Amino acid sequence: MRKSIIVLLLMLFTSTGLFAQVFTLSGEFRPRLELRHGYRTLPPVDADMAAFVSQRSRLNMMYESKILNVFASVQEVRTWGGKGMFEVEPGLGFHQAYAEIPFLNYFSLKIGRQELRYNNQRLFGINNWNQNGRTHDAAIFKFMNDGWSVHLGTAFNQSRENIFGTYYDGSEYKSLNYLWIDKKIGDVNLNGMAVIDGYQSVLLSSKTYFRSTFGGIVNWKLNKHALELHAYRQGGKNPDSQKINAWYLNIVARFNPVNEFNLAIGSEVFSGNDQKKPEDRYRVFNPLYGGVHLYNGHLDYFADIPKSTKNAGLINPYLNVAYAIDSKKIVKADYHLFALNGNVLDSKGDPIKKYLGSELDLTFQLTFSKAIDLRVGYSTMFASKSMEYLKPLGSSEEPVHWGWIMLTVKPLFFVNNK
Repeated sequence: MRKSIIVLLLMLFTSTGLFAQVFTLSGEFRPRLELRHGYRTLPPVDADMAAFVSQRSRLNMMYESKILNVFASVQEVRTWGGKGMFEVEPGLGFHQAYAEIPFLNYFSLKIGRQELRYNNQRLFGINNWNQNGRTHDAAIFKFMNDGWSVHLGTAFNQSRENIFGTYYDGSEYKSLNYLWIDKKIGDVNLNGMAVIDGYQSVLLSSKTYFRSTFGGIVNWKLNKHALELHAYRQGGKNPDSQKINAWYLNIVARFNPVNEFNLAIGSEVFSGNDQKKPEDRYRVFNPLYGGVHLYNGHLDYFADIPKSTKNAGLINPYLNVAYAIDSKKIVKADYHLFALNGNVLDSKGDPIKKYLGSELDLTFQLTFSKAIDLRVGYSTMFASKSMEYLKPLGSSEEPVHWGWIMLTVKPLFFVNNK
């Protein structure tokens, strides 16, 4: 009788697919050679060029079934020569380690160390150019049905296992809560996001200040072309207890006249403070945890929008061009103009000119296979004299050059289907 029950249960589980499972073992090896003379900051006169090779190495393990998905990614990042040949120093860590549990057909819970990537990655991005990448310790409740996608995420950070209190001495957020909703209606895709993140007060150990960010994206597609509007508003308080009244706007038109050619023309604006009009409110929009390298020039002069512009905000008209030579070769060119949104005063108390300069980014991508990809890039900055107020250690008259070669290899070691 007992054996009959066991056989019946096995047949039941097998027929419902509970034993259907896939295990995948893959990797990523990404060495990158860089030649820097003006990356992130203006070069001083007669400064020597920096040259180095950095490398990201990852081992990825994915288990998938109808009742559970588990993913773990072990990562090591190094600069070649940073560790001697005879040094033994632990360098491995988990880039991601999460479990996702589906339930009630349309819902799932994803919990653990994970990447957060939403929309165009302006507010939540994986910062993939950085060899370390960006991940969060978070829990996400997901709903997906009938074209609706809804994510409710939450996180709470502590530096250690405390005995008393929740004072957080880390540099990142103490708490994070967000709601993301996405729905496609005909040719229009509507997207909304609300984020509330809390930061430990820099003065009061018992105080947490909360910042709110609300907004969304409207994407209207017309045949092969598209028009996008991105708008966000920020309020609440920053860690210095200043009230926030900030905004962000991005309008971009995308064209695809022929299959091989893509063109995007747009402009984004970050609100900022004006030193000519001191106010009690903080008017600098912060792009939260997004990917700056994707949108504000590959040279990363504005990797930290509030600090990089002396809290004056940024205006960034841009042009993106991509041409596919064939199925394996793509050439890209990005051109940016940069200007301050608010006024910055010089040492005499006079406002500097708002125009900061322009940047040209060139990239060539060669895809050998699904597992092997080679990219080559070059960037230069045509800086104005005003840029020296933001990057005071360098000279706007010194030529800016930055070149790189990056090889990405993503082998699939093992796949087991049961």
